[in-house]
Amino acid sequence: MPLNPYFLQGAANEQRLVQDIINEQLKMFGQDVVYLPRKIVNKSNILNEITASKFDDAFRIEAYLMNYEGFEGSGDILTKFGVQTTDSVTFVISKERYEDFISPFLDDEVELTSRPQEGDLIFFPLDNTIFEIKYVEAKKPFYQLQKLYAYTLSCEVFDMSLDDQIDTSIEAVDKAAVEFGYTVQLAMVGLGASTASATVQRATVGSALTTGYSIREIDLINDGTGYTAAPTIGISTAPVLGVNASAVAIMTSRSGHTSSGLSIDRILMTNPGFGYTVPPTVTITSTNAYGTGAAATAILSDDRGLGPINITDGGAEYGIVPTVYITAATTEALALAHVGTAGTDRSSVGILTGLTLTNSGIGYKSDPPVTFPAPPVRIGVLTNFSPSQQGSGFQVNDEVLIRYRDGYYQGIGTDAYLKITGISSTGAITSSEIKYGGHSYDKDKYYQVDPPNGGSPAIDYFYNSNFLGLSTNTQDTGTMAAATAHINSAGLVTSLVLTNPGLGYTGHTYCDISNDPSIKNPVAGKADAKAEAFLGADGTVTAIRYSNSGAGYDFDPLVTLDAPNTSPVSGDYMFKEIVRGVGSGTTALVQSWDADTRILLVNNVSGDFLEGERVVGIGTTLHGSDADYIVKTVSDQDDTDLYGDNSPFETEADAILDFSENNPFGEF
Repeated sequence: MPLNPYFLQGAANEQRLVQDIINEQLKMFGQDVVYLPRKIVNKSNILNEITASKFDDAFRIEAYLMNYEGFEGSGDILTKFGVQTTDSVTFVISKERYEDFISPFLDDEVELTSRPQEGDLIFFPLDNTIFEIKYVEAKKPFYQLQKLYAYTLSCEVFDMSLDDQIDTSIEAVDKAAVEFGYTVQLAMVGLGASTASATVQRATVGSALTTGYSIREIDLINDGTGYTAAPTIGISTAPVLGVNASAVAIMTSRSGHTSSGLSIDRILMTNPGFGYTVPPTVTITSTNAYGTGAAATAILSDDRGLGPINITDGGAEYGIVPTVYITAATTEALALAHVGTAGTDRSSVGILTGLTLTNSGIGYKSDPPVTFPAPPVRIGVLTNFSPSQQGSGFQVNDEVLIRYRDGYYQGIGTDAYLKITGISSTGAITSSEIKYGGHSYDKDKYYQVDPPNGGSPAIDYFYNSNFLGLSTNTQDTGTMAAATAHINSAGLVTSLVLTNPGLGYTGHTYCDISNDPSIKNPVAGKADAKAEAFLGADGTVTAIRYSNSGAGYDFDPLVTLDAPNTSPVSGDYMFKEIVRGVGSGTTALVQSWDADTRILLVNNVSGDFLEGERVVGIGTTLHGSDADYIVKTVSDQDDTDLYGDNSPFETEADAILDFSENNPFGEF
């Protein structure tokens, strides 16, 4: 029987009234949330699975929070992947508001535009949390006056995958996304970088004996196999009043072995000892039940070998292991490089002006390579001088030192020289160029140049625009000098030729004339010491160990280490720009950059960043940055995830269960 036409089952005016009341209630008692529709970037046609998504649109809408006593779900639970949060929440939004203010603005990249879609996100500002819609209920309340008025959205905390990209241009939303995605932390080499230092004495120091020998090196006869940890290296004791030697094994994985596990790569000495009269016995003992077959013998030096190396300063901010240099036992050639500075020949400021051979060395069989230390990194480097007071008495081609102004607001800085290229009829400067940018100049200070033959100085007030990179902190690494050495028939270095004077040197320095054994004839009773450095997790040098403790030293040699590689260091990474590791080719999106601590957080990582490699921005031409820094450490744990303990869990589990030999749970 048809419905009675005289009784309406939901007039349009009544439906409109109900919808308006619901909208008003939501505005009065709801919460402002941000709705993020999911856009499909990539989809598997085989599994019909979305493999990559992006969220780059955001719509503010009012929503009623159904959970008045707190979040639903199981809360924070312990799983095999660490602690995970399972909070859930239910929102109610107006159907009319969604259709009027969200649906019309969705494009073809959104699969369903007519209603909220499972998989879309909701940012809840009150808790600074992003929730993912798991189910959309469109029929509560159920057809009141024959119409639906609201959507009930059942949501859970968003579990962001590597291929999800959130970039809404709303700062609060984008920053919250950092907490929900896997984030890799790159610690860059910082301004606190410093060079490690160490000292060494001959092996006789510290022993009451005056005769005897130290261990020069340990010869690995058999590297063994099957080790799961570095074995203990035992060395028989020295005679009474002598010094006992000690050593450690450095492990490696070798292909071709029939059994799994590690082998010994080399044995390094922490103390060569002293007082031995016969070669001591070397024993290699596994620290657990795994590993066998390794064997080694000790080779003695004479009574002029070296003792343990003492680290006086571990340095800071090392990203890669520095090379250790120990003065050779055989005499090496040595030369002093002279540098032009302010007050000397103005055309030679910052470059090497000549070399003085202070020692010709001995035993060379070919011309040795010559290397120079890198110029010191300079900041406060000038690129222009634009005087507000142009002075008088200057001549074209005058070269004048830029110095602090006489009187007030004096700045620091030195060595910058200006060449005058244009003057007025009174000798006022109309154009000029920087011949050399000097170092350590300040902004917001007055500086001047003086006419060489009398007149009034030209004065400029320095802003960022006066400096390299438009900043007083931009670093200039200069250019390394180069030279060649020549020997005579007696194996002595007789001359040095400067082939490149370099740029950026601030003081006299010694150049290194190679003393490598491959270019020298052996000298009886002499052997050059060789050692390796080891870094701690904090980027400091924690140990220096010998591969060869040397022989024939009649003096306590110098020990030097490479400085931390801090160059290049420039610019600031931009939020959401693409950065690339120059060595690994790995790319990622920037989540945050702290210029003070030099900590870079990235996500959407395509591979593995390497310690010691440069990480560069996409470039200003592509609306990114020209930032360029060197990686000190790479985190292997999601440091921004407060509950992400999967790495410690796996590490502890590996220490308990050993899968290297067989299945610890039994065979089948």
